[in-house]
Amino acid sequence: MYNKPTVIFNCMTGLPLIITFVIAIIVMIVSISKFKIHPFLSIMGISLILALVVGIPLETIPKTIGTGFSSIFTGIGLVIILGTLIGLILERTGAAIRLSDGILKVVGPRHPQLAMMIIGWIVSIPVFCDSGFVIVNPIRKSLCKKTKASSVALTMALAGGLYASHVFIPPTPGPIAAAGMVGLENNLLLVIAAGVAVSVPCLIAAYFFASYIGKRVKSDEEMDDDKETYEALLKQYGKLPSFFASLLPILMPILLMAIGSVASVVPMNDFINQLCVFLGKPVIALTAGLLCAIPLLAFTHKTKQLYDITQDTLKTAGPIIFITAAGSVLGQVIVEAGFVQSCSPPFVCRYILPVPDCRNSEIISGILDSGNHHHRRYYGYVFILIFNDVCTRNDNTSLCRHGCNGYRGRCNDRISRK
Repeated sequence: MYNKPTVIFNCMTGLPLIITFVIAIIVMIVSISKFKIHPFLSIMGISLILALVVGIPLETIPKTIGTGFSSIFTGIGLVIILGTLIGLILERTGAAIRLSDGILKVVGPRHPQLAMMIIGWIVSIPVFCDSGFVIVNPIRKSLCKKTKASSVALTMALAGGLYASHVFIPPTPGPIAAAGMVGLENNLLLVIAAGVAVSVPCLIAAYFFASYIGKRVKSDEEMDDDKETYEALLKQYGKLPSFFASLLPILMPILLMAIGSVASVVPMNDFINQLCVFLGKPVIALTAGLLCAIPLLAFTHKTKQLYDITQDTLKTAGPIIFITAAGSVLGQVIVEAGFVQSCSPPFVCRYILPVPDCRNSEIISGILDSGNHHHRRYYGYVFILIFNDVCTRNDNTSLCRHGCNGYRGRCNDRISRK
């Protein structure tokens, strides 16, 4: 993600550099949370000020900013846009509702909390969790009336399922951005598989918490018109696509990325190998998923809405991409300033290296997404950089390869020049 510096500068070093960086991060967080400055302006402003304060040469700062900013667009930018576009198509065509209904039929009304959690978990993979809640909430209300289950318990189960996949599983932008930070943007199948595995304990915890809180907290939510609300929603969408057609835009990219991963390790004909690896690239795989989603528009007679859906996609994905790009600028400034080499590895090694799950980009994504999911995922760059430097200095190549793939070589290059 970050490009290696071409020149070693006489920047601020040691403890003063660390203190300066900590102050910069605190100022950035306060400006976003307290003074409501847009994250893009805050991160870019702090990056520029930090570059000036630590002593990066003036003639080099514009190139540093440009290098960090452009790296996002050559990496995960298209992936975020394609994933968001697929999700909006599933939302506007009613395919997300069809997926929910199919899961509900499989799980059955006897386990309403489990059904709502699985529905939320699957719907939030292609659709943003807030939109997913709006889509699935009428189903929750109808199920609550049919089964007489606790409204609070079903709501908590739905929210737990929505957030578990939103935080951990691509193509949601958060885990994609975190994967890109640690060099895994071209191996999203691994990120998806690890995200699914990491989300399971979260789902279990959310299920038991929903059961617990549902017995102790009662809602005053009025349920008299819930059935009519759900039927009105179905009438609004009209005829829904089939379950398989609704699932295919999600399933196709996963299958193609799986084929690409297999082709990279299994000997086969050169042309077939190159074709499989090509189809397994995240951008190509998600493009195939988009091609599978477009027929849903034709089936629901909403082909003319493709332009508006694309416009809404760019409006939704744009802020995410640009804020992530601003974070990449901050990361590039950190690299140029030599902050990583100023950190003392023994203390970090003692408290970070013993934790094996640090290698998962999904854990990092969970840390970054633990607060406001639109803002706080960008506060974890220093953790990633320190983690990589500890691996490098202690020659823990396996952990470094899993945790900060791609950045280790740049650190080694910098150290060798010294």
